[in-house]
Amino acid sequence: IPLLANDHLQNAPLLRGRIAIIERGSCTFQNKAIRALNAGAIGIIFANYDDELYQPCASAHPENDATAMPATPIPMLCVAKRDAAMLADGMIVGMHFTRPAASPAECAAHVP
Repeated sequence: IPLLANDHLQNAPLLRGRIAIIERGSCTFQNKAIRALNAGAIGIIFANYDDELYQPCASAHPENDATAMPATPIPMLCVAKRDAAMLADGMIVGMHFTRPAASPAECAAHVP
């Protein structure tokens, strides 16, 4: 709490040793990840704000790039909104990975 992790995490003690589910938006992935790490989370699932499967980009400076996935010592992934809702309801969701996060050059190629 807040689910956007865009401010101090009020439920930080409850995240220690658990996987944090954090909604996409409002601030960078880097800032969200730092808050979860400081709370002791062992993993992060970023929930997209729509049902598209979002693939964040790698970045040399993730603190300045709202679309960049930060480098952290814990696993992170992004899921579509519908999958995040199932996780929040306690359902088991099967996921498979098709490829790692895009490189900065691949991201730049997709920016309009």
